[in-house]
Amino acid sequence: MPSQHAEAVPVQLIDDSPIEEYGEAFADIHDTSHVFADDTELALDLVERLADGEPVLELGVGTGRLARALAKRGLTVWGVDSSPKMLERLARQPGGESVHTVLSDIKKLDLPKTAPRFGIVLAAFNTLFSLPTDDAQRACLQGASDVLSDVGNVILELYVPGAPPPPWTPRFKIDMVTAEGAMLKVYEWWPDEELLVGEHREVTASGVRSHPWRLHPVEVERLDALASSASLELVDRFASWDGQPFSPLSNRHVSIYRKRPETETPAG
Repeated sequence: MPSQHAEAVPVQLIDDSPIEEYGEAFADIHDTSHVFADDTELALDLVERLADGEPVLELGVGTGRLARALAKRGLTVWGVDSSPKMLERLARQPGGESVHTVLSDIKKLDLPKTAPRFGIVLAAFNTLFSLPTDDAQRACLQGASDVLSDVGNVILELYVPGAPPPPWTPRFKIDMVTAEGAMLKVYEWWPDEELLVGEHREVTASGVRSHPWRLHPVEVERLDALASSASLELVDRFASWDGQPFSPLSNRHVSIYRKRPETETPAG
């Protein structure tokens, strides 16, 4: 974290833990700390249609919210996560046994030799932004491209970043209040690293627990350039899983990429 700046004095807002520890920090609250849009079935419909019977690989599979539902629809589903705790929780969920899980960093995929080529590589709910640099995101996209079938697609679900907030200025938001306690989101912008740095603070009668996170958001034009450098080209971009047109006013996007023709895997 920067130590001095002319515009502001940085605040030691949160513990400066490595970004890679996100999964371990959130595993036990992952399914309750996030408010997912009510469009899961629409996401499943699109992935199933584009997979066209081919296997699906989800990056940052977490506890398997999408992966388990896709497997229930009859698809062969693999899931990658760097967090042993996340994968342990996935395995205990209903239908968890139907997902082939791999413990691996998504920016450097390490799949077993028995892994198939995939009709879909999916990174939903801002997963790509959890990688802290352009280079890490590019490496992730290259890994996704490398394991696609010749007709496969990479699907990314991401929010559209607006103007960054004032640097090193803590912001607070109450995410959730229940009879047991509350979830407070605290975050700030680190401009040098282009990181949105924050934590969820879980407040209960037992005390306060911190769950740190980092996001490196990039605008769609920059994302397309990263994808291009990973031998991918944009096929479609929607504002939502149900195919609403994307526009400059959209606050998120579902982007679909395929391998450029010259990088298709030779048959056999």
